[in-house]
Amino acid sequence: MLSSVLKAQPVDLDNDGLTIFAAASLSSVMPQLEMSWRRSQKGAEIQISYAASAILARQIEAGAPADVFVSANRQWIEYLQKRSTGFTSPAPLVHNALVLAAPCHASLRVSDSSDLAPFLSANRFAMADPAAAPAGAYAKTALEKLGIWSDVNANAAYAGNARMALLMIERAGLPGIIYRTDAEASDTTCPLFELPLAENDTVTYFAVGQAGNDESNRFIDWLRSPAAASIWQSNGFDTVPY
Repeated sequence: MLSSVLKAQPVDLDNDGLTIFAAASLSSVMPQLEMSWRRSQKGAEIQISYAASAILARQIEAGAPADVFVSANRQWIEYLQKRSTGFTSPAPLVHNALVLAAPCHASLRVSDSSDLAPFLSANRFAMADPAAAPAGAYAKTALEKLGIWSDVNANAAYAGNARMALLMIERAGLPGIIYRTDAEASDTTCPLFELPLAENDTVTYFAVGQAGNDESNRFIDWLRSPAAASIWQSNGFDTVPY
């Protein structure tokens, strides 16, 4: 069971290896990717800091020394690129999905989109803050497209990032809208229903590196390799055609 709240972690400025800033929802898969990368590069050093993509983007904007930024959407990468020319073009990595989830012991039933409005109107539910985390922005967009956001948003309990939303389900017993991979990573949370997303609203993770930094660009290329694909897929992510 996931038991710690993920916050931005301090970065060691003396670290000679790669410093990776990664979306909080990648905190289960990135250590596995890191281990595989280290083996392939004979012990290459990596330090990873996790937080909501918005927080990480603003830290980088303020001068935090990230070699690679992996965001849960394209918006926060574009935010950086508008303020700096020092980054590579965004590389799509993997897709995720949104689910309505709840504690596995709860006797709740939501089988299709028509059940969502009455369910969310009658229950307080967890989700990431749309202004702070892509998970929340994706959830808000999905509910808007279903035409129910204005009816249910008053019941939303906002969390600072995707993993904090999961913790609200685990600890407070709330239902919530979270990433499919986060529900699958929890021993006590079960998905009830996968939210429909329009093709242009698909949950997609992107990576950028520092322009001219060969090691960061090699790492991003490796994240899109067959070796990495098997790790992504075993953690519930869908790889994109490269």
